[in-house]
Amino acid sequence: MVIIMDINQSFFSMLRNSKKYRDLYKTIEGRISILSSVVLSCFIARYLVAKPVEDINDFLMNISLIFIPCLIALLGITFTGLAFVSGTVSLKATKNLLKKNKIQSLISIFFTFYFLGWIIAITIFLYIVVFIAAISDFVINFWTAFIISLLIIYFTLFIILYSVGLFDTCIKIFFVNYKYNEDDNDN
Repeated sequence: MVIIMDINQSFFSMLRNSKKYRDLYKTIEGRISILSSVVLSCFIARYLVAKPVEDINDFLMNISLIFIPCLIALLGITFTGLAFVSGTVSLKATKNLLKKNKIQSLISIFFTFYFLGWIIAITIFLYIVVFIAAISDFVINFWTAFIISLLIIYFTLFIILYSVGLFDTCIKIFFVNYKYNEDDNDN
């Protein structure tokens, strides 16, 4: 029997082996997120620097309080999606994928959900840092505001666009399951 992967393999080794990190900048979702975050960050940083510290902190606190629960919910939906999608692949299809040495493609599709979950978790952490900075009367200069907004806008846009891209992944799983359930009947 072929060993697919070590079950003790960490997220980071799977990330390195799958090269999924390239999705952050090579996919259409990554490119749109980069471009949009640079443009929006310039506007937001300019806006924030022109305001008094209290207004900036209120703005950051409100944004954080809105997005943290939303991202936690999205994290739950992502894991539910992974459970649902992985549950739709039949044992017969999995065995046929193993026989034809195509199981790595299926694992790569499932890893997309895991990858998105980590990106959401990182973004939640960033929003928590922003919230703590906002309640601590931390003075924000232009470059700090620009970098913080760049990261948060990039990750937030990436998450939204990448989540939409998971629809394509779900459709692929349907066809993979159908094709490899039928393969034994053709032989």
